[in-house]
Amino acid sequence: MIELKFEDRETYLAVHFSGPTELGSLKDSIDRIWAASEKHNHKRVLCDLRQLPKPSGEALRYEMGLHIAEVWSGRLKGAFLVASMANNHLTENAAVNRGARVRFMDNEAAALAWLLEETQRRD
Repeated sequence: MIELKFEDRETYLAVHFSGPTELGSLKDSIDRIWAASEKHNHKRVLCDLRQLPKPSGEALRYEMGLHIAEVWSGRLKGAFLVASMANNHLTENAAVNRGARVRFMDNEAAALAWLLEETQRRD
């Protein structure tokens, strides 16, 4: 089971992942993040996956993208921090092509800038 550590920040919810990368556990994590964002009244999440092992297989990445879109589309904006070698954008493309607002990046500053860009324009 994936362990999630939540940090309620001023304008977003930060989530740190650790544990094995199995499809059921990853899908459960997406559901738990949605519930936590509702509880903390956040519409933006920064998910740090850099401590997870590289996912095995393209099917897992694709299925994760579908699940993210199913659960988060129209509800959450999510930036995912990943190790640069683990990012082939399949999960991101699967989710975005189905209406989710997500990006997978290996640079935390760039991820936060993208995640918070609408907030900064309104201020």
